[in-house]
Amino acid sequence: MYQAKGLLAAPRREGRAAFYNESHLARLGLIDQLQDRGFSLNGIKELLDGWDAGGSLPDLLGLRTWQAAAPLVLTFDELVARLGGMALSQDVVLRVIGLGLIEISGDKVIVPDARFLAVGADLLARGVPADAVLDNYEQLQSDAQAMAERFTDLFETHLWPDLQRRDSKSITTAVEALAPLAHAVVDAALAKALRLAADAFAAQHVASSVGPKRVVKKAKK
Repeated sequence: MYQAKGLLAAPRREGRAAFYNESHLARLGLIDQLQDRGFSLNGIKELLDGWDAGGSLPDLLGLRTWQAAAPLVLTFDELVARLGGMALSQDVVLRVIGLGLIEISGDKVIVPDARFLAVGADLLARGVPADAVLDNYEQLQSDAQAMAERFTDLFETHLWPDLQRRDSKSITTAVEALAPLAHAVVDAALAKALRLAADAFAAQHVASSVGPKRVVKKAKK
């Protein structure tokens, strides 16, 4: 039945004997798991066809709707120019590569997301040391991962039980509708936190530098 529906590849045949291998067994296990999660055979076929064509299950389920900016390809000189001519030490370059901010391909530098490069260059131009910029980016990655995991838990607990019973197109549509909500709430929460931090900074540093208000009494005529 699975072969007739296109879910399972045909076995190797020798005469009247049919031989199945480990890939057949793995495919049967995956079909079984997806059926346990409520997917129909037609839905499973749609997923597996996409997977066989080179897609990944998260992509096919619509779970990767937040796309990064298009990669930027630069020469080393162009990269240095974008950093205001600032030369970076070998240790900093290796750290930048390790964080996934740039990739080296021959004599080219690939920047997966130019937004990080733009922000980093701006901070460097303002006098923030490169190590401090990377320290903050590393912490940002950790914070962003924690937020993503909270959204994933919310999705899995309250939405996935119903969504998994639908076809992959319906899942993708539902997830795409949720993506702007995640962006909006993170932007709003960050804006609020920045305002509170700015108020606290002003209260601590600006007010103290101005000093207590002077009360000037008018002289009596």
